[in-house]
Amino acid sequence: MIRRLVQRMKRIRFRRTAAPPEARSGTAPGGKPLTRGRSPVHWRYGLVLAFLAGVWPADSSAQDISLAASVNARAIGRLETVEYTLTLEGPDLDDVKTPLPPGAENLELVQQYPYTLRSVGLVDGAVQQKVVYKWSYRAIRPGTARIAGADVKIGGETYRAEPISITVTSQLQVRRPGSTQGPGGARSEPTGPGAYTFTERDLFIRAILGAEKVYVNGQVTIEYLLFFREGIRVRQSRLVDSWDTEGFWREDLDVDANPIPRVVVENGIRYQVIVLKRAAVFPTRAGDLHIDPLRIETEAYRVHRSNDPFDLFLNTPNDVETVRLASPPVTIAAVRPPAGAPEAFAGAVGSFRMETSLERSVGGAGGSAGLTVVIAGDGNLATLDAPSFTPADAVEVYDPQIRLSIDRTGERMHGAKRFTYVLVPRSNGAFDLPPVTFSYFDPVAARYETLVSDPGVLAVSASDLSPVAEETETGFPNDDIVGLMEGPARWIRSDPPPLYETWWPYAALLAPMLVFLGAVYYRRRAERWKTDPQYVRRQTVYVPAGKHLNRAESLLKQNAPRPFYEEVERAVLGFIGGRLDLAERGLTREQLEAALREAGVPEGEIKTLRALLDECDAARYAPGIPDPASMSAALQKTNAVILEIDRAVHERLTPSNHVRS
Repeated sequence: MIRRLVQRMKRIRFRRTAAPPEARSGTAPGGKPLTRGRSPVHWRYGLVLAFLAGVWPADSSAQDISLAASVNARAIGRLETVEYTLTLEGPDLDDVKTPLPPGAENLELVQQYPYTLRSVGLVDGAVQQKVVYKWSYRAIRPGTARIAGADVKIGGETYRAEPISITVTSQLQVRRPGSTQGPGGARSEPTGPGAYTFTERDLFIRAILGAEKVYVNGQVTIEYLLFFREGIRVRQSRLVDSWDTEGFWREDLDVDANPIPRVVVENGIRYQVIVLKRAAVFPTRAGDLHIDPLRIETEAYRVHRSNDPFDLFLNTPNDVETVRLASPPVTIAAVRPPAGAPEAFAGAVGSFRMETSLERSVGGAGGSAGLTVVIAGDGNLATLDAPSFTPADAVEVYDPQIRLSIDRTGERMHGAKRFTYVLVPRSNGAFDLPPVTFSYFDPVAARYETLVSDPGVLAVSASDLSPVAEETETGFPNDDIVGLMEGPARWIRSDPPPLYETWWPYAALLAPMLVFLGAVYYRRRAERWKTDPQYVRRQTVYVPAGKHLNRAESLLKQNAPRPFYEEVERAVLGFIGGRLDLAERGLTREQLEAALREAGVPEGEIKTLRALLDECDAARYAPGIPDPASMSAALQKTNAVILEIDRAVHERLTPSNHVRS
């Protein structure tokens, strides 16, 4: 109430208009004429007007609120999605409650909670707010679909948007129209920057194949690039179905999660290109093998300039369009390696090197030794068989232990595979171990290669055997267990250490200094607790946050969602307010995010906090009851957000993190 009075006082005192005095006349609730001329109104009259405007039921700001509903497509194909948008504009939208998704016919709701955007701007010198809610619906069957009117509550009043009709066709819409339907139900033609649609020249996927012909078990890299014209932005790209590579062994390679587009020119058009996916495939049989197209769904919009101040923060309802793209199918001709393979060849194709090492662990007959064979290089290491190794009958060999290490960071897969054989000699002597042989086919040189490594000699001599025990005068052998003692024993060290090798003299010297430093620290801390209220608030912020989290954990066990999310929100906002010395009551989301950015909190944590607070609002006002799994995940997310914000603020306030000029 006080905030509204202040806003109306500011409008009365400072807002000017070119309308004549008679146009600015009105009637007070008592029926008396009330006129404000071109000259500034006295502050007492402004206060009276502000009080009447704040307490009288007929709120003038409510008349300035507009509600519009629109869709990003009036015709969609079966199983395609349509985006439904509610746009609120007015001078005061702080009391707006998140609306429920409107009901729909022949449409299935994709997301329960809306994607919400807020902005504030100046229009003709007055503060204007804008709130946008977006839901996605999926078509069920061909025919006519309808989205019912949505109800939005602002304060004590309810606003209703008109329903919208949509045509659902049996085929996918390659070019989706950009027409919208306003609150009056009238159809409007595409106008402005939001009316664009995208063609194959604007967005497409290209598959780059390393080679069209490859040997069986040979490596070939396939890379999928997304091309989009300059002036177009894409976001939230995702696979829409499984990508099958039947007839291949596939190893996915790493790509940048946040790629920086590079600019290329294709047919005189400048495109930006990013890597969607990169994989190394190995054909497992000969013949023409086909790889299915890579299908994705992405949200695309055009970058434009507008005189609307709200467009600096929000896209118009038609800006963002969901586009489905597919790459062309790929065919690879796989051939078998030529005849004349050596006996040790087991199907490996690529470029390899081999190393062997023999390590003795226990000497003597019955002991063991380890033979390690490492094969590294460029090829399908995952299916690589262990090299053949058959020692003499006097040495028993066990199946090797296998350890695989693959590097996926480059444009081709490479790595190493380690085979460790355990050898157990059955008698003493010197055993010449046979060489380890490994053969592979080199596709670059088009010939077979054989690697041979000599592990060496496994020597087991008589000296390695356990020596015969000799008896002493007591009748016990050397290094054997002595007899049990019948009485108690007292052990005394015959050579006590010197004084400088003990710890207590040094502790005695340091104790007075430590006591003095502790007293100085305690006194300074006590004085700061008495004179610095901000410091006290920051130090005591952890206790109430912990109490709220403990209470939330108890409510989670009781399966009480709404009070649970209230405690979660109190814990987060109370902690941030105390840590940043802010008054969390009356603090808007924009002010909260600005304070966190100023405190050095990363954008990722701010985004996580925003999603957590939106989840709390949705859980408290939505009709559906969240399940215990969602509540448990929200509690874990709350703990993580508090820890990350505390760490970021602590690093920002620590003097050692600042660089001296």
